Amino acid sequence: MKNFILFVGLITIFSCQKKSEIKNVTWSEGQPQSQLALIQAITTSDHERSVFYKDQKITFNSQAIGENEIAETFVKKIFSTQKKIQQAQARYVDVGFFDKKTFSFKSHDSEKMIQDLKSQTGINHFRRYEMKPFIKHLNDSLSNWTAIEYELFDGTLWIAEYDQFQNLISNRRLGSQFDSAQALLYKQGPKLGSLTDVLLEQISLSPSVNNASIFVDSESDKKIASVTPLLKFDPKDERFDQIQVFYYLDQVQNWMKNHLQVRFPQKLTAVVNVGYPEKTNTAFYYQNKIRLGHGDDVTYTALASDPSIVYHESFHALVDGLAHLPFEKEGGSLNEAFADFFTCVALNRPFLGESSYLKGPYKRTVQNNKKLDEKNGGLYGDSLIVSGLLWDIKEKIGAEKSLNLATETLLQLNPYSEFKEFNLALIKASAQLSSEDRSVVQNILKQRGFIHE
Repeated sequence: MKNFILFVGLITIFSCQKKSEIKNVTWSEGQPQSQLALIQAITTSDHERSVFYKDQKITFNSQAIGENEIAETFVKKIFSTQKKIQQAQARYVDVGFFDKKTFSFKSHDSEKMIQDLKSQTGINHFRRYEMKPFIKHLNDSLSNWTAIEYELFDGTLWIAEYDQFQNLISNRRLGSQFDSAQALLYKQGPKLGSLTDVLLEQISLSPSVNNASIFVDSESDKKIASVTPLLKFDPKDERFDQIQVFYYLDQVQNWMKNHLQVRFPQKLTAVVNVGYPEKTNTAFYYQNKIRLGHGDDVTYTALASDPSIVYHESFHALVDGLAHLPFEKEGGSLNEAFADFFTCVALNRPFLGESSYLKGPYKRTVQNNKKLDEKNGGLYGDSLIVSGLLWDIKEKIGAEKSLNLATETLLQLNPYSEFKEFNLALIKASAQLSSEDRSVVQNILKQRGFIHE
């Protein structure tokens, strides 16, 4: 690839000078010629674009200072067949007060900027690239910026914009497109599968990773803050957690919509790398926000890559919306039980913390035989009594019917519900089942001590 030596205009603006302003002007035949003269006086670049429509010619150009175009400006002219201007429009910056002698030129190392772009995007090779210096009107002043227009080997075109301090400000795809990106992710967590190429659709990365229903941010200094065509990061890179959690949350919300007919009116927010630079075991949901640390690498590791952790916290949002169960005492155990049950059905595995927990093969399992008389006040220990009961029902009558039963039960609960209310709500909800399935549920309730002979 040929190296480009970039000459960028540095604009010196003295505090005593008048501030520049963006101005708009239009003219058509019959209006004062002074407006047309104003448009004609605007200095434009050599990159004119034109098209013919019937007997007219339409041209577009950008305002320029020297060889550098000023961003977000244009001059549009409509000519008749006699090459006479019929209409004109312009959006321009009044630069007449700038002393052009204050424009100096400095040579920049384009390779250094390219290496930075490769580091920011995770892309090692471009099919081609072109450096395009331009002028930006920002905060009532003008400054020199640089655009790098580049093409990937899949044929897509992208443009990265660097400010006068050579900081990457934006990176976006050019042309008409679908909102999608290729990512390298775990579909089932690192314990159950390897990194896989995944197409993420309807994704936006401004101001952070999000779509219509999810927003994922990070407390790390290294975060995804601009669009990149390939979201492929090493799992040790903090940016990996952002995109991995986005994928899991997108999957679980689609699952809720398809299997439970649940939709959330507000975006679910998640923050990864909580406590950064410290490695914390933080993993909880509160008021429509999920917080996830990395894991201390002693008890937990790579929390964001464990689907059961991310799913579990997102199902707390479901429980919160349907019943607003508390996070402590018996109501808190019910809260954890429902989150565990829905998670395990969605993943079709009875284990929680299977990929991230380091002290054993998993943190807990809903595949258990715990009974009501084993209740001892422990939040998670007691939750297994209910989640185990619901999983047992699922194994006997099937996922679809058990999911409906659990959701209908949850609908009847409230912030003050305890195990007694859960028992009554489950029995009431089971009335919708067939007599055969209802008998199965009653037998399980008896075996686990919720119904006495």
